[in-house]
Amino acid sequence: MPFFIKYQMLEIKNLIHNFKSPDKSEQNVLNIEQFKLDENSQKAIYGKSGSGKTTFINCISGITKPTSGKILFNSQNIPDLNESQRDKFRSVNTGIIFQNYNLLKSFSVLENVLLGMKFSGTVNKNEALEILKRVGLFGKIHSKPKNLSSGEQQRTAIARAVVNSPKLLLADEPTANLDNKNSEIVIDLIKEICTEKGISLLLITHEKEVIEKFEDKINFDELNKRKN
Repeated sequence: MPFFIKYQMLEIKNLIHNFKSPDKSEQNVLNIEQFKLDENSQKAIYGKSGSGKTTFINCISGITKPTSGKILFNSQNIPDLNESQRDKFRSVNTGIIFQNYNLLKSFSVLENVLLGMKFSGTVNKNEALEILKRVGLFGKIHSKPKNLSSGEQQRTAIARAVVNSPKLLLADEPTANLDNKNSEIVIDLIKEICTEKGISLLLITHEKEVIEKFEDKINFDELNKRKN
């Protein structure tokens, strides 16, 4: 197993995010005083649906700009970046696995992975083929998502997320649409690839079986002191 020295990579301070409800009142969804994640570490955040976990992931990736607070990624405060800068940051530094896969239906497995590489500015077909072989999809590279099982679609999404060897992998309920057997396969695969490549992993889930696979885990209700 590769050995990596761990340094603090992500630090969050006084993170607040509010949104306006249909009646125009302001609702607090995130109120996180402090959160830290080291390089080459794997952490699971668990909690019930609707608690703000996905919003938390989106703020870290730069998809959502928080109302206030600091999200320091290797000393770069992500909320200070404008939208295009956040997009660039996300494509270079993070990989994201969505619970609904977010694959392009008209693209093949290989094309979906290559598209993920294109966003970072470097496309290497050999690397894309290698990661698809690693996730067990080498024989499916020309298949469209509609011809894949749920497990195969999620493994395609994993390949797309890690092909650029990002510093941080964000996994948003990656087993939500999988049966127990495929859920175990997917979680083991994500953890193994992150260990092999030295990628930090932050995974959110509400599933007990997934939580038990992580030594480092935190209850989101204890982390997020939302005001509403």
